[in-house]
Amino acid sequence: MNHAGEQVETDGNEAFLVLNDVGVSAYGKKILDKISMEIKPGTHWAIIGPSGSGKTSLLQLLAGQLHFNAGTAAGKAGNDFGTKKWWKISTLVDTKHGFKTNDGVTGFYYQQRFNAGDITDTITVGEYLGKLMYTHDVDENEINHLNEYLQTDRLKEKLLIQLSSGETRRLLIAGALLKHPKLLLLDMPITGLDTEGKAVFDKLLLELTEKGCTVIITTTASAVPLHIGAVAVMKNGSFEKVFNRNEFEKFRITIKEQFVPDATQLHHLLASGRKSCFNQIAYMRDVVIRYGDAVIFNGLHWKVKQGEKWALVGENGAGKSTLLSLINGDHPQAYANHIILFDRKRGTGESIWDIKKNTGFVSAELYQYFPSDQTCLQIIESGFYDTIGLFRMEQAAHSPKIKAWMELLQIYGYARQLFRQAPAGVQRMVLLIRALIKNPPLLLLDEPAQGLDDEQQLQLKSIITEISSNPDITLIYVTHQWSELPDGIQKVIRLARGVPEEIMGFEEFREKV
Repeated sequence: MNHAGEQVETDGNEAFLVLNDVGVSAYGKKILDKISMEIKPGTHWAIIGPSGSGKTSLLQLLAGQLHFNAGTAAGKAGNDFGTKKWWKISTLVDTKHGFKTNDGVTGFYYQQRFNAGDITDTITVGEYLGKLMYTHDVDENEINHLNEYLQTDRLKEKLLIQLSSGETRRLLIAGALLKHPKLLLLDMPITGLDTEGKAVFDKLLLELTEKGCTVIITTTASAVPLHIGAVAVMKNGSFEKVFNRNEFEKFRITIKEQFVPDATQLHHLLASGRKSCFNQIAYMRDVVIRYGDAVIFNGLHWKVKQGEKWALVGENGAGKSTLLSLINGDHPQAYANHIILFDRKRGTGESIWDIKKNTGFVSAELYQYFPSDQTCLQIIESGFYDTIGLFRMEQAAHSPKIKAWMELLQIYGYARQLFRQAPAGVQRMVLLIRALIKNPPLLLLDEPAQGLDDEQQLQLKSIITEISSNPDITLIYVTHQWSELPDGIQKVIRLARGVPEEIMGFEEFREKV
């Protein structure tokens, strides 16, 4: 095992970038400290560690977006690290897509993906890749090869705004590869990928090894891809340990993080709100959702009663997020279908706020649209009003409950930090608290573990398991990994491109997977 600061032995190729005791500081605070690593062609790295450990900052440094003010960094093969030349050979794909409308200035907003009248100003996947082909002088053969790996061909007519989080991830990786980087930097690339997508990513890493492209990713200890040659464990902006692949496998089996929430405090928080009783949380009969010729659902039938605990599973693009949007009041085509929510048929005079007051919702897509100039506390308080951000004065009466939830999840230290400055894992936990803060009878959790480190994933599972023991709370949990599902899940609905492939009991589902 290698200790912090030592070089991990990988292969005999000459390193094209060497960092020696590199440090980065900003606003009087150390962000990275004494980072030493050799980056060699075709030897891929995984950077793991708790949220806030500096993983993303390291990728930003390697992309030339952060400037170091301690140590040395040099390219042995004539690469001018930190200059415009370096930007041409390194590409960073982070956790937010940054897509724009056709004017190139305006960003998307959350409900836009479900409103057909508001999506005409966005481009398709094919047009997006076409622009990259023209800009980077890429031929059709290369596009076709990427399509084979990342399955972007079947998405070419789909608008960017309508992509699922997993489809977006595949597209961003494809777009980055069209730039022919020598160093490809990926922040949590496994996030949002289904089982097939993860297998494809493993194959892609192997091919990039043969081409001499080096990939450095941030991920969790439980999700390090097969063809990673070196693994660095970060803590407080430094390398705590550095392993080669074999050493890491021995280390990984020793990881036994434990988190048990304060059950008494949790149930006190859950009992502090109002109680609502409904016969039917959701009832859908022969639901059809389409955009032009594209059919998302055709004859969907599903019933959810209060207190039931559901898992919603399916491959990337199967329609899971669209199904949740029908329940959460975000999809306008609900009015053209037979849908009952909280014992009331859609289109009988209820407002969207009548629906949202009964739901707590968190998703990877929603994460993209929160205002980054508000504090974590303000983002949580917006959950009382079901708005994407807080647009009124903070209410002192809400502060004790927000503090109690943040302390329970061990993130109260970030309460007054701007949302954009908080680590990605903390941001996800903030949005989870926002969904829970008003004690809704229905929780819609769309891949809530995305972006969380290993310990936070255990926190999440423990907390949702405790919440699931409440017989009045209805839960719909979306995931690609059945091992993430909390105890208490009773039923599973599996989608296959908008069609309910199966509705089954959880034990039957576990036997099949």
